Amino acid sequence: MLRQADNAVSRADYPTATRLAHRALRASRRLGSATETELMGLRLLTGVAFSRSAPAEATPYARQALAVAQQLGDSAHLITAYDNLGNCLSESGHHREADQWLQRSRAGYQRLGDYGHESIALVNLAVNELYQHHLPPARAYIEAALLAARRGGDSTDVANALTSRGRIRAEQGEGAAGIADAERALRLAQASGLTEMVQYVRNTLPEVYEQAGRPHDALVAERLKTALNDSVNSREVQRQLADLATRYRVEQREARIRELSQAKKLAELRVWLLLSGLGLGLAGAAVFGRQYRRLRRTQQELAAATRTKDRLYSVVAHDLRSPIASFPGLLDLLRRYRDRSATHDFDGLLTEMRDASEQVARLLENLLQWAAGQHGELTVRPEPLLLRDVLTEVAALYAPTAEATGKHLQLTLSAETAPLSAHADRQMTRAIVRNLTDNALKYLPVGGTVQLRAADAPMGMVQIIVSDDGPGLTGAQLAAYAGAADPASAATTATVRGTGLGLPLCRLLAERQGGKLHLTSAPGQGLTAIVTLPAS
Repeated sequence: MLRQADNAVSRADYPTATRLAHRALRASRRLGSATETELMGLRLLTGVAFSRSAPAEATPYARQALAVAQQLGDSAHLITAYDNLGNCLSESGHHREADQWLQRSRAGYQRLGDYGHESIALVNLAVNELYQHHLPPARAYIEAALLAARRGGDSTDVANALTSRGRIRAEQGEGAAGIADAERALRLAQASGLTEMVQYVRNTLPEVYEQAGRPHDALVAERLKTALNDSVNSREVQRQLADLATRYRVEQREARIRELSQAKKLAELRVWLLLSGLGLGLAGAAVFGRQYRRLRRTQQELAAATRTKDRLYSVVAHDLRSPIASFPGLLDLLRRYRDRSATHDFDGLLTEMRDASEQVARLLENLLQWAAGQHGELTVRPEPLLLRDVLTEVAALYAPTAEATGKHLQLTLSAETAPLSAHADRQMTRAIVRNLTDNALKYLPVGGTVQLRAADAPMGMVQIIVSDDGPGLTGAQLAAYAGAADPASAATTATVRGTGLGLPLCRLLAERQGGKLHLTSAPGQGLTAIVTLPAS
């Protein structure tokens, strides 16, 4: 039962883990004496509450675990119980009592000669002092922790101690030394392949840079932290998506059963037709044909709805999560700058937050438009539309972004193309050009160029062309975006062009106006998007 609870914790299914741990506790306590099963169940409940950032809820479980460990009389269990209770009390704000238990934990590991855990206990003591703003004793504990970690020879413990010392040095005004410690810890964690430690150091670096008076580096570190956290957590997202996919597969099977039931009815209808004689044959065949076409149409609608669902889950899990995940870190930096009255650093943070919020707004607008298009709710209002007006507006909108990221955005209009006009919906056309420009700039390397231009086309059509000199796409990636492959396969190109709805939405909006979207690309030769619309 405890193994099942552990598995639930690994899936972050805390309600299930809590329920199973309580069940194991009840079964153990019916035996009438302290057991290791009871101790493990209490430890698990302590860990679950701690993982949910509820140290006050975890503390009673930690106290009960200490009592059970004392009854069992095992020194290793006792030391671990001291450590867990000390950490719960420290996080709950009971620092004096926390210090007592953490000191016992440190002494126990010292007696056992366990340098690694001694180092961790010393770091916990230092953190407890930091919570009370006692920098000198915190620094002393950290130096001792680093010495113990080096004696133990474990890279994780050394990186942990270096990171903590970097934080303390930065707070004490030793900015350069603090940054050196944190960056050294990061290199050690990366070289040792310690993914969780890399994540921990990345989470600490923005604060160290900020304390050292390097706001630009703090912003860069915050972006890297967000990207890494998103990558590390992607496995959990994939698991959630897999659960959703399983649930929809069950629904699809149910739909298939209903479909087979209909097929059975159709088979019975065929028998009835054969037996009804030639006079009723033609009329019966017409009925059968109508039912068969209705069944095929239902099947196609079900498949289309499933593809729409898959695409929406992919976008929400990937594109929408990243900008939203950056807000807590940026707000935390903003709060620390406010506390330090460092108002000169606000501009960069506010720009970063504005960009992230605009990214969310654009994605939500795309989602709404695409969903409306899937249900036939888009209303096209065509009018004479000068292409130069749309291109000029979008170029002005994205020029600051291009300049800030070291990229180039060029608007090219000649005497022949400047008067070109389309018979198109203004809002839809602007949305197409915005999405294509945003997509090109997003994946363009520094120093690259995005070009916007218009062109005449045969058969009473005009063209809007957005091209870049970026890395380009392979044939398979281009086929996925061009719609030649299954829509879900576009997610496989996420490392190149994301999993968003930008290009599919552009194609949808162009086709609704009687036009089309055509993509051309090759690896190393950039991407060119050509939107063809009816001329005015």
